[in-house]
Amino acid sequence: MRTILIALATAMAAATPAAADYLVKEVGSFHVGGRTETLTGLPSKEIVFSPGAPAIKVDPNGEFEVEQMYVQFVKLAQPKSKLPLLLWHGGGLSGVTWETKPDGRPGWQQFFLNAGYDVYVSDAVERGRASWARYPEIFKSEPSGATRRQQPANALVALEIDGAAVVDRVVDAVTSYDK
Repeated sequence: MRTILIALATAMAAATPAAADYLVKEVGSFHVGGRTETLTGLPSKEIVFSPGAPAIKVDPNGEFEVEQMYVQFVKLAQPKSKLPLLLWHGGGLSGVTWETKPDGRPGWQQFFLNAGYDVYVSDAVERGRASWARYPEIFKSEPSGATRRQQPANALVALEIDGAAVVDRVVDAVTSYDK
């Protein structure tokens, strides 16, 4: 446990916050779509979540919100455009892909906020904060995803912001720009 706490403290100390050159008007979130699904008649289970911890009784019966997308937004006090940008992840990723790079530096979300755009970051159905549905009781087919090597290598993003072209492969979009 001590090792985990030391590692967590080290990681937090190494992560530097993004410098913001903008004034935020509103931060919020919402869900899009979805439906309520009810499960009944399933047996309860005793699950141990951590070695040495007591078992917890889990009852899978009840109502679930499924098939919805989650969206978090940051609206600026004085955006440059009337239209916001929606950042939609690919593959088996989630919206966090846009927030920071793996090394802790600011990601595309910060880049576009600094450029003056309202930014909406989505978590697609069954990803991140969007919710999930039990398999096979609700979703009849098993979950699937593609590895990075299975993603199309020629999918490109091309944008112009303040006269500077930003072009990148979609798969690498979160890790390869430098400001």
